[in-house]
Amino acid sequence: MLIMVHPAAELTCPQTYLHNSLRACLSTRQRRDASATMAADQAGRDAFNRAKMDFEKELNDPGLLNDILSISTPGELWDAMHQIQTEQESKGQLRYLKKVTPYLDCLAAYAGVVEVFVQVKPDVLALVWGPIKFLLLWSSQLKQSFDAVINTMTTIGELLPRFQRTVEIFKDAEKIREVLALFFEDILDFYLAMLKLFRKSCGLPRSSNIGMCGC
Repeated sequence: MLIMVHPAAELTCPQTYLHNSLRACLSTRQRRDASATMAADQAGRDAFNRAKMDFEKELNDPGLLNDILSISTPGELWDAMHQIQTEQESKGQLRYLKKVTPYLDCLAAYAGVVEVFVQVKPDVLALVWGPIKFLLLWSSQLKQSFDAVINTMTTIGELLPRFQRTVEIFKDAEKIREVLALFFEDILDFYLAMLKLFRKSCGLPRSSNIGMCGC
């Protein structure tokens, strides 16, 4: 950047001239850094939004999607799981839902890191929580299927990275966003495959009553 200054001013006030030049250069660099950060932030949000849109397209069920998005926090998911367990107790079919606690704990840590580094909209992170309710609800109709879902989630929970540690390893925020987006895509792929499987197995039409499974 060229800074025009009167020759007399440069000769009489060299310190002032240098100070102004440095301040102008720093201001330009700060603007460039801010622009780069904003662009990286937007790229991270775009990656999450693309994964969300791909999930919605593949699910191809607006009714089920709305039901999934109704569970948008860990607390709401735990309430739904408590209801499922209460129903199982009344039927003498109690299962141990606490086995999925490590999985849910990892998801909670993951969601916390996403909120800090990506700041996506609530309906995006709802896809982390909502599908779990319906996987448990549908599979609870058949002991073998339910146990398989619980065991799968337990195994995934044991293998998932500890996301706070991931932040420490990848000091570069852009790299952190890439890792978070890749995991989001993977977890949605897992949910999608399981939801399709149970919907087909239960003979549920699209946008049907998700609580009525004929397994």
